[in-house]
Amino acid sequence: MAAKLHALYPEAKILVLGVFPRRRELSHPHRKQIIELNSCLPELLKDLKNVKFLDIGPSFLDEKGHLSKEMMPDTTHPSEKGHEVWAQAIEGELKAMLDR
Repeated sequence: MAAKLHALYPEAKILVLGVFPRRRELSHPHRKQIIELNSCLPELLKDLKNVKFLDIGPSFLDEKGHLSKEMMPDTTHPSEKGHEVWAQAIEGELKAMLDR
């Protein structure tokens, strides 16, 4: 998707976020798959001008690495608090991108 947007709008600044964590259990297969996917994305995006990758998933985890009920009560959709954390996590990068 980022490559297609970049091709259509080469001067656009694009922030690609990593896939957010799912499932509370650290051992759940989805957690491993998401970590693997997010680790591949920077390499896939590195040659696209004005495209930045940011993984804010850890912001939704507690100190033990579990998905916080406060952040994502249903393990998929951020709560109001989750949206606040999301906004704070990307604010600095968005400002930096707009200043370039």
